[in-house]
Amino acid sequence: MRPTQELYEFFTRAYGYFNATLFGGGLAPCMITVQRQKGCMGLFYPERWITENAEKCHELALNPTYFGAYRVVELFQTLVHEQCHLWQQEYGRPSRSGYHNREWSNKMASIGLMPSSTGEPGGKRTGQHMSDYPLSGGLFLQTCRQFVAGGGKLKWMDRYRVPDRPHAESPLRPLEESTDEQALLAPVTSLFHGVDADHWLSSERPTARNKIKYTCPGCGCNAWGKPGLRLRCEMCDRPLRAQ
Repeated sequence: MRPTQELYEFFTRAYGYFNATLFGGGLAPCMITVQRQKGCMGLFYPERWITENAEKCHELALNPTYFGAYRVVELFQTLVHEQCHLWQQEYGRPSRSGYHNREWSNKMASIGLMPSSTGEPGGKRTGQHMSDYPLSGGLFLQTCRQFVAGGGKLKWMDRYRVPDRPHAESPLRPLEESTDEQALLAPVTSLFHGVDADHWLSSERPTARNKIKYTCPGCGCNAWGKPGLRLRCEMCDRPLRAQ
């Protein structure tokens, strides 16, 4: 297995594909990362990385925690949304951190993604927290179909389902009813091998136990501490048992 390489190969390929088809190949190479920041599907950090030769590059982060709650087209929406931030950083005039201004909004619309504060028609096109929806017949949907048809496959995915979607997102608007659109509306797990593997996901998230309960078998007194402690009851002179 090559889990790290295989995961990043998919997103590197997707980044390059959408760069070529939506941005004319004009986006600079960037550092793609996966990170779990609650309430956010994607983030863009300008010039976050540097080499020993003082060469800088931007970072584009995706949150794997939410992949199980998303559909294929929404994963690509997130990627392209952040690529538009990168485009603006290189060629435009970004506003304060996190704000989506008119220049960014117009660029999104020009490639077939309509910014909306509600994720629906009629929402505000600029603001601090923004969602978007794909325009029917737009360039974005066309390129998404081509990428999926070309065999873009995701080999790794967080197997713990998070049902709550980030605050800036809203349910995806129905797209045209066709075979191509059905592929885009399928869960992200369908990118494994074109088969919906949604049943592989678990709704129970793993939790770290920082403290556990220890009980004396003699008098029943309790103590709490980190796992692996060796505690003893002074009254009974007996070791406490981890529960």
